[in-house]
Formats: sequence, C-alpha cells, structure tokens
Amino acid sequence: MQNFKKGKHLYSAYSLLKKTLLLKSSIVVMILLPLISFSQTQPLINSTLKGQIIDAVTKLGIPGVSIHITGTTHVVQTDKNGKFDFVTGQKFPYTLEITYVGYEKNRLWPMEAQSW
Repeated sequence: MQNFKKGKHLYSAYSLLKKTLLLKSSIVVMILLPLISFSQTQPLINSTLKGQIIDAVTKLGIPGVSIHITGTTHVVQTDKNGKFDFVTGQKFPYTLEITYVGYEKNRLWPMEAQSW
C-alpha cells in the first residue's frame, strides 16, 4: 500500500500536466520558428535607382562617388564609369546626398519613374 501525503497526489498530477503542456508547446515552437524565419529572409525592395555621375566639364563618369539616402545607412559608390545601382527598402520620395572629394556636396530628390 502506498503512503500519499494529503494533496501530494494532486500536486504530482498537476506538475505532470504542466510539464506535458510545456513540452508540447516547445515542440510546436521548434516546428514553426524555422518557417517564420524563412519567410523573413526575402529583402523588402521598395525602390531601385540606377544612374551615372558625370563631371559637368569633361562629361566623363566619376568613379568612387558616394551616394547616400539621408537619414539611413544606405550608401553605394559609383563604379569605374561613374555608374551606380541602388536597391533599397525606402519608398520614394527620399533625399540623396552625393559626395566626392574635391567636388561640392549635392542633394537630389528623385521621384518615381524619372529618367534624366
């Protein structure tokens, strides 16, 4: 014959139920977490901006010019022909800061579907 203290048996059943629910909820989280994180790996692209930075006098592309969206950390640099390709999660309109050593800093406000 087993010797149960008053209420001890009830506590054991409650503890076992709690552990079972915790285990089941942990398994559900472990199954769903990879699915949720996989769905967030696709980057959000709201705008794409392509162009070329040229010298006003020589009409040649300027390599290494920095193009930065104001208020963000999004920065690209032009290639050897002065061309750049900017893909960002920012929505139009936004302000671009264009900087290069030896040139005056310039700001542009590109709009949707513009071609210069």
